[in-house]
Amino acid sequence: MEITVTQKAERAIDNIAQYISDRGYPAIAVQFISRLKDFIYTIGDYPYKYAKCRGESYSKRAYRCAVFEKHYIIIYKVHTSRIVIHNVVHTAKMRE
Repeated sequence: MEITVTQKAERAIDNIAQYISDRGYPAIAVQFISRLKDFIYTIGDYPYKYAKCRGESYSKRAYRCAVFEKHYIIIYKVHTSRIVIHNVVHTAKMRE
């Protein structure tokens, strides 16, 4: 299944990389983002594996939430022939 990453999600991924790099770990940032992107592209193998997001505004729009390495949530939506990654957020910021 085709995966589309929105600009918002791309900015979020870039911000995560910048945050890690700014803390003095540029090599770790590159490795982390590589693992994150690999994970995102595996969602296409089993798009319904992850539950609908719990928050009301997400669930009523049929968004699904996949947890990555305990601290990040990939928010996505399954369409007929593709998956759209809408955002990547830290679990501490996942509030409505």
